[in-house]
Amino acid sequence: MAKGKTKKKGKGKWIIAIVVIVIIVAAVSGGNKDNSEPSDIAQQTESKKETEKQTKEETQKETATEKTEEETQKETTEENEDSKVTMENFLKISANMTYEQVVEILGEGEQQSESEIAGSISKIYVWNGEGFLNTITATFTDNVISSKTQTGLGDSEAKITKEKFDAIQTGMTYDQVKEIVGGAGDLSSVIYLLGTVTENYDWNGEKALSNASISIQDGVVSSKSQYGLE
Repeated sequence: MAKGKTKKKGKGKWIIAIVVIVIIVAAVSGGNKDNSEPSDIAQQTESKKETEKQTKEETQKETATEKTEEETQKETTEENEDSKVTMENFLKISANMTYEQVVEILGEGEQQSESEIAGSISKIYVWNGEGFLNTITATFTDNVISSKTQTGLGDSEAKITKEKFDAIQTGMTYDQVKEIVGGAGDLSSVIYLLGTVTENYDWNGEKALSNASISIQDGVVSSKSQYGLE
């Protein structure tokens, strides 16, 4: 009887041991599962946040670029529309105009200098255009225009040669000069002095930097000069 009880008691221990092992394995497996799932979720959440952040930054950059391009285009358009420094307006400036009358055509100018000679006050103003070296300069003596000059506004396509230049003689009219050259020149400056008007016209030659300047005083050629004509 004692032997049978011992055998039964030993068998019970094995059952208990197996149950304990199963519980431990289940606990370990469950613990690993519980530990891994939060880690995976955290990684996925972080990755999603990073993607959303990058997308937001790219959208902001694209919006800023588009805005900059639109603003630049708008500013350029406004400058082009507001620019009054043109050959057309330069030709509108005429003898006996006051500074205020010129301002009505070109807007306010930038004063460059002021001087007084024999009681007369002379002031030089400049207006800058939108292009490179596009300017209009005007001198006023006692607030009345005495000269005007432009640079960069001409668009004459007529070319002058040394032969044509030599054919131009003092006393000729501007129309005769145009006929010889083959087209109008660019009016570069006008001087108003003691009731006399002197206009200076420029033509470019075929060679780079070559040119000719013809002075027309009271309607006829008074002087001429050239550089590099062939």
